[in-house]
Amino acid sequence: MVAVDRPGYGGSGEDPLSIPDQIDAYAALLRERAAHSAAPALVVGHSYGAVPAAGLAARHPDLVGALGLVAPALRDDDRELPPGFDGLAKLMVKPAVGEFLKATLLSQAGRTLIAKVTDPMSFHPDEVDPDHLAGVRDRTLQWNAFRSFWLEARAMRRESAEVESHLGALHVPAAVIHAPGDRVVDPAAGFRTAASIPRCTHHETGGGHMLTISRADEVAELLLALADRAEVFAAG
Repeated sequence: MVAVDRPGYGGSGEDPLSIPDQIDAYAALLRERAAHSAAPALVVGHSYGAVPAAGLAARHPDLVGALGLVAPALRDDDRELPPGFDGLAKLMVKPAVGEFLKATLLSQAGRTLIAKVTDPMSFHPDEVDPDHLAGVRDRTLQWNAFRSFWLEARAMRRESAEVESHLGALHVPAAVIHAPGDRVVDPAAGFRTAASIPRCTHHETGGGHMLTISRADEVAELLLALADRAEVFAAG
């Protein structure tokens, strides 16, 4: 199993990549690993990570044996950015603004407060995972990841729409796993995404947006069932 830090986050450098460039990078990674396995991969994307995951299945179908989309930020008709967001995003990524934010909003105290306020929304109605809370404080709210979020948000609707236009052409077995209590991505988007993919099953769970943590066992069981249906492991 390989867990990828998307470019601009975690340990994957300072700068984000466009969705098409991310897809090419993931394809190169899978081709490199193909030397160790004859089986195409079970590719899983959570939240906005579902966008490049679905794009990978569309552009490189030979590499993807099955596609799992967990709380996917696809077909989310309510994701219009608020007025003035583009101008604010341009301001937010300026170096001088970054230095100011590091000293104020993104200081240790500021990061702790933001994590405590935002994590309950991500996990509702489940309890907040304390390790995730610490990760948001110590990694997600570091300047490079904060900057990456603002840069990505400006292009999110256009890049997501491009991937969405190819969902109907996907021919790999797929599964969408979503929760009615999701406060981050419109729950109805899960149904729309599943209905857009020909060989896709849709599964509703309890919990909220952070299903990979709060409902990890249930999500893992559904993904393993998908892999069995696609005979991914049998091919390996």
